[in-house]
Amino acid sequence: MTGKLVCLDPGFASVGYAVLLCEGDTVTLSRFGLCRTKKSTDSEVYASDDNLRRAVEVSAALSALVTESSAPALGFCVEAFSFPRNASNAAKVALTWGVLACLSESLAIPLWQPPRWR
Repeated sequence: MTGKLVCLDPGFASVGYAVLLCEGDTVTLSRFGLCRTKKSTDSEVYASDDNLRRAVEVSAALSALVTESSAPALGFCVEAFSFPRNASNAAKVALTWGVLACLSESLAIPLWQPPRWR
């Protein structure tokens, strides 16, 4: 199997990523880093509008990871969803998961969640 696997640690302020190139039995780390979004400092901006802007930024960054090279995307491998300690953080992480679900569907790329270990 030849292509790239986009591995993600989803958050809202930052999404960790690693892009692995797979060629037969060989797997190579192509790149890794963080997609960061920053909360608006403008007091006139509603939090819901700001969260939407940040979700769009996450979507654009992840789309770029998938489309930046000619290697076909094999899928997203995403850290298992865990619920943060408060509702506000949970809602923001859920926004990122919504972005991932939409990208997976629209780009016809599978999304895998490895099993959680206790």
